[in-house]
Formats: sequence, C-alpha cells, structure tokens
Amino acid sequence: MKKTVYKKYRHFLIITIGIILAFLIYQKFSHISAEETATMVEEICSDENRINDTNIISCYAKEFEKIAYQNGQGYAFGTLHVLQGIDPDSKNCHFIAHGIGWGIYKRNSSDRPNLMAASNSECSYGTQMGIIELYAASLPEKKFTKDIVSDICGDKPRGNCNHAVGHVALAETGNDMGRALELCSVLRDKQQRMSCFSGAFMEYIMPFNLADHGLVPESWKSPIVRADRLDDMEQLCRSYDDERAASCWDQISFSTFFKFNQDPKSMFDFCNRSPLQEGVKRCKYRAVDILVLDRNFETDYVKRICTIEHDSNFERNCYLVFIRSSLYTIKPQEASNIVNFCSSLDKKFSSACFEQIGSVLREKQVAEDEIKKLCQTAPIEFGNLCIGR
Repeated sequence: MKKTVYKKYRHFLIITIGIILAFLIYQKFSHISAEETATMVEEICSDENRINDTNIISCYAKEFEKIAYQNGQGYAFGTLHVLQGIDPDSKNCHFIAHGIGWGIYKRNSSDRPNLMAASNSECSYGTQMGIIELYAASLPEKKFTKDIVSDICGDKPRGNCNHAVGHVALAETGNDMGRALELCSVLRDKQQRMSCFSGAFMEYIMPFNLADHGLVPESWKSPIVRADRLDDMEQLCRSYDDERAASCWDQISFSTFFKFNQDPKSMFDFCNRSPLQEGVKRCKYRAVDILVLDRNFETDYVKRICTIEHDSNFERNCYLVFIRSSLYTIKPQEASNIVNFCSSLDKKFSSACFEQIGSVLREKQVAEDEIKKLCQTAPIEFGNLCIGR
C-alpha cells in the first residue's frame, strides 16, 4: 500500500518539477533580447549541432515556431531580422515564416481570422501559410471544403493570402489537381482566385507538403528531380487555356531555374513557348523574381537580366518585379540600396521605380515615418512618388 502511494506521489512530483522547470526556462528565454535569441538559434542550427537529416531552413523554422509561440509574431520577426544579418541563408525566409505561423496559431488558435489579417506579409506570406497548414490539420477529417476556402482569408484578403490556400488545397485533396483547382474556383476576386491556382501549381512542382504527407516520393523535393519534371509540368500547363494556364506558367519557372542552371536567357526563352501571352509574361516575371532572390538582390545583376530581352516594356516591368520582391523580403530600414537603384536608372524608368517603392510599402502597411526616412535620400523630383503620395 505504501509503495503504491509512494509511486503515485513520485509521479506527481516528477510532473510538478517538470512544469516548474519548463516555466523557468520560458521565463529565462522570454526576456532575452532578439540579438541573443538570434545568436542562440544560429548556434542550434549550425552544421555541427543540428540533426544530420535536417536542413538548416527546416531547423530555423522549428526554432522560430517556438519563439513565436512564446513571444509572439513581432518578437519572432525582430529576431529573424537579426538572424538575417548573421546568416545570409536565413534571407530565404519563406519556410522559416511558416514556423512563425505555426507558433502564433498554437498560441491563439481560436482567433484565426484576426491572426490572418494581422500576419506579417514578409517572406512571401509564409506566416499565413503556416497558419493555414495547422488550421487545415485541425478540421473535421482534416479536409477542405469550398465554404472553408471562401472564408479562410476573409472578405478583404491582404496581398495574395489565397496563394497559401492553394498550396494546402493540393495536399488536402491528396494531390488531385482538378479538385484543388475546383476549390480555388469559388473565390470571386480574380486576383485571389489566380493566387490560389498558382499556390496549387507551386505545390505540385515544389512538393514539400505533398512529400511530407507521403503523397509523392521524398526525392521530389530534390532540385534535380524538379528539373527532370519540367516536361511533365509543361504538359500540365498546356492542358489549360484560361486563368489556370496563366497561373501554371507563372510557377513553371521554379523548374526552369534548375533545368537551365540559373541561366536567365534560357529561362526566358522557355517562357516564350507558352501559347498564351499572359503565360509568357507571368513566366518571365516569376523567373526574374526567383533569379534576383537567388543572387540576394544584387542590383548590377538585376540590370543585366532586365536588359537581356532588349525590350523597354519588359525592362520596366522587370525592375518593378525586383522592387516588389526585395521590399517584401527585407525590412524598410535596410532598403536604402533600393532607393539608390531607382536613382541610377534611366529617367524613363525612375518614376515607375519610385512609385513602386511607395506602393509596396503602403501595401505592407509600413509606418509613415519609416517610409519618409527611407525616401528622404531620393532625388527631390521623386520624393513624393517614393513616399506614395
């Protein structure tokens, strides 16, 4: 009898001690600076310390899930910004932001609509995608319905929120592209509908969720396999002749990037094979987006690839793609080189370039004083365009 009671209370004591230790650890790490946290995360995910079969971005995503859960989105992104100054690999932050989404959803899953609305749009909406992934996993039978798709991003979605929905839809339908696109088709707004389509096609060609769910071979995550599947992807794109086709060609550049060894000319030439003019444009501008991100937004490189086509209209839009992509990846305080870039362009491109800065910053809901501080070094004639007036 005494042994039974002892075992009972020993078990209770162990649980209690565990709770106390967890609380003390939480207290310790919830009060350290973002700089200290970023240094700790970089150390945890270093080649020497992380698990062998885990890549560094996946490791960062898991760590930022913990950070966001404990300290919220603002602290998590503040830490990420510090980490990006320590480790350039973390600038490829889309999947890391998934982790932030996982953390803030677990922190307050009952407030999903407001979480989506308040989510930071940096890192190409990775936070929203992380929220959607966990939300989908919590649904009855873990299935999407058309009602859920039309509701998840709200009546006035921010940016391309429904792009994330497309990713999840393909996984939730068991890699059934027809059903996934049918779910996306319920969205009334054309831009949001095409964002959803493109999310499904992107998941098909970069099938991380599909592989994690055992729906496709794990080898499909490999860039080599992605390149080998280009013919398959092109055939899929050619099977459509409407909005779905344009969205498909928009995403096919994720294969051409590896197939043609990051050569912009070859990637653009492939895009010209689209039977739809809209497909040609979307394919090329997505290629620019991928290429400049891969080169950490080197402005000299941007000018080189934007002049390959010897087409002033393409050149102008190519610069605008660069501005949008860079401003959605880096924080405004680090974007002075973007202002300098616009200032260095031929006058016929400068106005649109500065106007794009103002448009993107306001779309991201950057504070007015931050926008003015960034734009104060712009040439006087472009100051108001840069600010967004």
